[in-house]
Amino acid sequence: MVLELENLTKLYKNGRGAEGISFALAPGEVLGLLGPNGSGKTTTMKAVTGLVQPTGGSVRIFGIDAIVHHEQAMKHAGCLIESPALYEHMTARQNLKLAARYYDTVDNARVDEVLRLVEMEKYHKDKVVSYSLGMRQRLGLALALLS
Repeated sequence: MVLELENLTKLYKNGRGAEGISFALAPGEVLGLLGPNGSGKTTTMKAVTGLVQPTGGSVRIFGIDAIVHHEQAMKHAGCLIESPALYEHMTARQNLKLAARYYDTVDNARVDEVLRLVEMEKYHKDKVVSYSLGMRQRLGLALALLS
């Protein structure tokens, strides 16, 4: 399985969060988290990626316990939660190359590849400040796909 959640729970002091979330995703499967504001969608994704510590349950990414072996598990994952954090004074290519420095295996060819995947190759020299919201989201997706 690519991703497995079993009874994942993250509750905040105010009682809100996500409780008892379980699912498994095989390679090629897509899952959408749908629900009203405050139902726990973002909290679930933050718990999966280690941005918040779950209060219960388990997360496995490609069979690796993502809570115990977070760094090892996240080598196989990328994410875009809410709005991407982009440097507006830089170009798409510069943003990607800066992020690539965090990964031993990401080179210029991979930067070019993710720009093509998100259909941003012809805008790679434009500064992010000039991008539409959709273009920023595509660049955020490219960052998530980079590694």
